[in-house]
Amino acid sequence: MISFAVFCKRHPALLYALFFLLGLSFVKSFNGAFLLPFFALLIPSRKIFSLVLCFIVACFYGHHNKEIHPSEKITKGRFLFTPTEIKEERSHFKKSKVLKGTLQCMDISIKNIPCSIALSSSMKRPFIDASYELEGSLEKKGEEHVFFTFKPEKWEKVPYSFSLVEWRFQAKQFLSQKIRLLFADSKVADLIVALTLGSLDDRMLKFDFARLGLQHVLAISGFHFGLLAFFLGLFFRTFLKEKTAYIALLLCLTSYFLLLGSSPSILRAYLALCLYLIGKLNRWRTNGLNLLGATLFLETLLNPRVISHLGFQLSFLATFSILFLLPLSKKWMLLFFPRREDAEILKFNGFERWCYLICCFLRSATALNIAVGLSTTAVCLFYFHKFPIMSLAYNLFIPLSLSLSLFLFFASLPFFLLIPPVAHFLSYCNELFTREILGLITQSPIFLDVYLRVETFPLSVLVVLLLGVFSLPFIVEFLKLRKNNRSVRQNYSSYSRH
Repeated sequence: MISFAVFCKRHPALLYALFFLLGLSFVKSFNGAFLLPFFALLIPSRKIFSLVLCFIVACFYGHHNKEIHPSEKITKGRFLFTPTEIKEERSHFKKSKVLKGTLQCMDISIKNIPCSIALSSSMKRPFIDASYELEGSLEKKGEEHVFFTFKPEKWEKVPYSFSLVEWRFQAKQFLSQKIRLLFADSKVADLIVALTLGSLDDRMLKFDFARLGLQHVLAISGFHFGLLAFFLGLFFRTFLKEKTAYIALLLCLTSYFLLLGSSPSILRAYLALCLYLIGKLNRWRTNGLNLLGATLFLETLLNPRVISHLGFQLSFLATFSILFLLPLSKKWMLLFFPRREDAEILKFNGFERWCYLICCFLRSATALNIAVGLSTTAVCLFYFHKFPIMSLAYNLFIPLSLSLSLFLFFASLPFFLLIPPVAHFLSYCNELFTREILGLITQSPIFLDVYLRVETFPLSVLVVLLLGVFSLPFIVEFLKLRKNNRSVRQNYSSYSRH
């Protein structure tokens, strides 16, 4: 690992994005704990003026775009509603639709309030292809985690406004119906729809995944975009020139993004792939952490209020942990599963080679689990005050297994046009495999539901823990350098005495 000064020099996009994020976070909560990473990152760097300026600009920008909540529990009036998503929810008793978006009303100082509108089957609603002026009542619910619901009485379309919400919802409904025709098991179909379209309306399935700390698997992330980009890139590179293939791939991924919507994890994955492809087109030299920093800056610039979204926090934390902490955790795992030389592996018999492959998989999976868990566990404790212990075991193989399900689904799609029997065979194999994985999740014994619990988890503790976790590589490098210097001094002293 390199020193912090060299790290900052090599990753300027990440450094500026972190200061922009710190400025937005400081304005949102006015917690002095954010000054600790501010000075920890500022003092060793050599760009003090520009970084402080970035922090100040972020503070003003965050203040201008912050949420202004109503003072009363129920507020009636006329509001401007900007829709963001229509979701369909399914319980054991009924199906319902929920319209999500943001409200503002300058007359009574309400601004950028995220709210939801329950759309019952009996309710008359317009085609949600624009922003609307609504008359009705806004109700504040919850104590610790506040959320808002709105009961509209009158809808009036805002002239010259536009929204893809309704088109996106109908397209998802159409595609999900087509996907469900490919699988006989409804649970498997629901899971494949969730992995490809990002929509899951089965509350029980959500609960089963959340119970084992696997809800992140259901969120479309960089892996889903990366896998789709791999198949599309393979197809385009077969028929098109390199630059033309990159442009075609960029257009296809943009279409997929417009279909899915701009949730934090989806937007992060899309922006990162776009920046990567643009870098390829212009032959720019890029690295993962700088791409992540540029993505972080763009996403917070587009919507500074997204920093309070749990999906945004976990998505960027997990990705940063993989890029930054994984090399260190791999070194730790080599102590338990040491790497063998090629000549030694060739001497193994068949059984020993299989055992070695399993050990290599456990080493890689555990290293990844440690890297991600070091940062995300603290966030889970902060929000939910508990963390499922069994998630450490299930995250070793469930994400990889469901990735294989997604891979088989994408691989089967071209064969529906070329060789339909092969496509149906792949879908059948995928269904058998995915059903077994779902069985491990939904039929997990109750006695395995063991949680790490905390009564309180202050924001200041979370900030200090995350700062300590991401300081580990630099601390290890400092201790290693100090040990080497001590060894050199001892050798020099011994040589001098002789």
